Amino acid sequence: MRAVCPGDEPGSLFAPRPPLVLLGLWPRPDRLVAARRGNPPHLGRAPEGAYLASLPDGLPGAVRALEDDTARLFTAKGVRHAAL
Repeated sequence: MRAVCPGDEPGSLFAPRPPLVLLGLWPRPDRLVAARRGNPPHLGRAPEGAYLASLPDGLPGAVRALEDDTARLFTAKGVRHAAL
């Protein structure tokens, strides 16, 4: 994303740092990216997998908000974290 919207470009996604929730889904290889800045997506874990939602109500297992200014990469092998 930074290659498309560099931080020094006026009006870019990264210049004023507005609230952001971004979810991206790719079929090959199977992966989901979730990024958060300000708006809190919530993560619920269950034996069959992980669930993401904007509100915690109804999510299974131990539910918590994703940390602010972070991104997560979900794959069949696990979850990786990164700072925005």
